[in-house]
Amino acid sequence: PDGGESRAQFDFGPSWFWPGQARMARLVGDLGLAAFLQYDQGAQLFEAEDGVPRQTFAGAGMSGSYRLQEGLGGLVTGQAQRLPTERLWLDSRVRRIARTESGVESQVLRNGETITVSSARAVIALPPRLLAQSIAFAPALESLLASRLRSLPTWMAGHAKVVALYERPFWREQGFSGDAVSHRGPLAEVHDASPASGGPYALFGFVGTPADSRRGRAPAILDAAHAQLVRLFGDAAADPLALRLQDWAEETLTATADDRQPPNHHPAYGLPGEYETLWEGRILLSGSETARLHGGFLEGALEASDRVLARLA
Repeated sequence: PDGGESRAQFDFGPSWFWPGQARMARLVGDLGLAAFLQYDQGAQLFEAEDGVPRQTFAGAGMSGSYRLQEGLGGLVTGQAQRLPTERLWLDSRVRRIARTESGVESQVLRNGETITVSSARAVIALPPRLLAQSIAFAPALESLLASRLRSLPTWMAGHAKVVALYERPFWREQGFSGDAVSHRGPLAEVHDASPASGGPYALFGFVGTPADSRRGRAPAILDAAHAQLVRLFGDAAADPLALRLQDWAEETLTATADDRQPPNHHPAYGLPGEYETLWEGRILLSGSETARLHGGFLEGALEASDRVLARLA
């Protein structure tokens, strides 16, 4: 919501980064962004299948993690502002990449017009599944590589989040951290999503309902999430300033049909060395899911970028 200079930012995608993620810490510092610790004071709640909330131990599941006052979208806007305007193409999609004698030619759909861009090399930072699904290659990608790309889940692409905004952090006043785990749902996890200081304050939850069961049911899910927040935190949760659902499984530029069934553990990310570059180095694959150590995380996106930059140097 609008609030003048005190307007807060709320994350509907990634929310956190962690100590020890040196690339993230460096980028946040370079961009002059304000990091703060996830709120973790007070008790957690547990909701069993009977819908009765029970107080558990003190703290928060993401205790020790960092968030950004500007929201993690500040990482994108901060870097975009450093690019020359003419180099930043919005509303543009690469449809086809062809190998040439001197490099590659990319066909780009931009504002309804197809444009051909020639370059010595191309860096592709799309999630591997989207790359395999949305870009045609000439010559076609080798079948084992295409299969490997399709097998790499896009981390969290099949998930959905609900964010509820409030005038005051009543859960803190009640002695709760805002964290809750539920076996009834629809929110499987709930966390405090408030800014570092001032309001509006917020709770957010990961929707535990499978993607196929969510399709076309946004109003019902929001109603059920609202009722769940009231069960967990009492009548003070009944009148949010806003209650919104972001279903990433429905975003075709984020998730594929395969991502509608999320993995039940963190995948082993990264590509074999022979697949990190294609066509004698004309194409370099980047993006978080290609990172070996921090695949799927923001730190992994920066790890993959460092690897590609070293090859371009």
